[in-house]
Amino acid sequence: MKEWLSHRGRPILFSTSLPPASVASITAAVKLLMSSTEYTDKLWDNAKYFKDKMSKLGYDIGKSETPITPIMIGEEAKTMNFSKKLLENGVFASGIVFLTVIKGTGRVRCMVTAGHTKEQLDRAVEIFKSVGEEMGLLTL
Repeated sequence: MKEWLSHRGRPILFSTSLPPASVASITAAVKLLMSSTEYTDKLWDNAKYFKDKMSKLGYDIGKSETPITPIMIGEEAKTMNFSKKLLENGVFASGIVFLTVIKGTGRVRCMVTAGHTKEQLDRAVEIFKSVGEEMGLLTL
């Protein structure tokens, strides 16, 4: 029974512990976040900057109240193709489609961080513009 459970029991299968280096990194990150609001402030500044630029391009960014910005596309195949074309141009934005979201509400998920520079965000926005125009998601 023990052997069977160790190979088949889903709670056991996916409950391995983190490596010590990961735990040390997480501990250091939490200490940094507790000592200053610098990174949190930069994260929210970057998220607002990106959301504003994407909205001005004409993208539907949903109603996210977090730094995660969805770019609503709709149809599943178009969403995944959009995500693929973004990656080919240097932007990683995961396509999220049905079963994860309601059918016909596909989107790509953009994860802006405090580590991004305005130049990097501007470059990403330019890529979103170019790919969106190419795919007919944005009017020229």
